[in-house]
Amino acid sequence: MPDISTQILSQTSDNIQKLFDLSTRIDERIKSIQTKQDELDKRIESVIDDHNILMQRFAVIESKSLAPSIASLRNKLSEQEKEVNRIDRRLIDIEHTTMTNQDRWGKISSFVIQLIWIVIASWVLFKLNLNAPPVP
Repeated sequence: MPDISTQILSQTSDNIQKLFDLSTRIDERIKSIQTKQDELDKRIESVIDDHNILMQRFAVIESKSLAPSIASLRNKLSEQEKEVNRIDRRLIDIEHTTMTNQDRWGKISSFVIQLIWIVIASWVLFKLNLNAPPVP
């Protein structure tokens, strides 16, 4: 019996020693991971700070350099709008003149056609020796 008991105690002692070694290695790895995590957190904070600084600088540069350009573009846009309005007014005037000319030519052509009909009717009456009907 003492032999089995000694073996059990020896195995138990070995197992306890192995568990102790394992827990020590786990603790060391956890400590290493925590250290790396802390370093990574510091790097991320540094990157975030750098990013914020760059964004602020970019905003300042953008506000300084774009203000005159925007004002210039607004002036050019205003000038273009005025030019478009002038062209629009000219087009309206041209359309009005064209419509007036078309009306004039329509009246002239109608008058010429009526005159031709009168001449033809007079010639027919003259050739047939007929008198013109009395005009009321």
